[in-house]
Amino acid sequence: MKPMISVIIPLYKGKKYISQILNMMAQNSRRLKSASMEVVFINDYPEEKIELDTCNCTYSVKIFVNDRNMGIHKSRIRGIELCSGDYILMLDQDDVIADNYLENQYSKMGSSDWIVSSGIYRYEDGSEEDIFMSKKHQLACLDKWCYYMYSNPIASPGQVLLRKKCIPDLWKNTYLRINGSDDYFLWILLVENKARGVINPEKLYVHISTGENTSLNDSSHGFWTQPPEPSFWTVRTSPELQE
Repeated sequence: MKPMISVIIPLYKGKKYISQILNMMAQNSRRLKSASMEVVFINDYPEEKIELDTCNCTYSVKIFVNDRNMGIHKSRIRGIELCSGDYILMLDQDDVIADNYLENQYSKMGSSDWIVSSGIYRYEDGSEEDIFMSKKHQLACLDKWCYYMYSNPIASPGQVLLRKKCIPDLWKNTYLRINGSDDYFLWILLVENKARGVINPEKLYVHISTGENTSLNDSSHGFWTQPPEPSFWTVRTSPELQE
């Protein structure tokens, strides 16, 4: 039996994104040969009723409704608890991933516990820029000192495919109130637990700035508002990442 990838997507007033998400997942399903997949929606705005048209889906789609608004962290945890997958991808409702995202990430993950893809920021004015300035910049995702001494180099959980079994219980049992801080916390726990991570230089993920995503690229959430000086990557990263 093939391993399963569960795509966890919390929704908050997100009905308008459903069609786009299902189309995006259908493209991935067609290209996914090494694993099976499912999509798990968590509706965190119960006042909005959502009915899914899944008759043409070639993959499993589930939706669960929170009794009340619980926030992004608890919604992600609930999705993980209710999913059937061996691997987890957590997306925001307005994220965009490449049509071959799942196959590409899974095939390059190997025996690792988590893999971080490259990607781009896309702004409301249509302009774009790379999430990572260099390979060293991307390698900093695997270096705990980057998280402690500077900030979170990962724009969104949508860049990361990880094994379900490596998600720490501490993350699942500690609820953070500020949207965007839960993934920062998760990456710190992974590197502290010495979970084996790898990077994927392919630009498979698009972080869209609409003001309606749940992992905002904002200083209050621990993300960069502007890139650090280039010297940061040679001075503050671990020696093994400078080779």
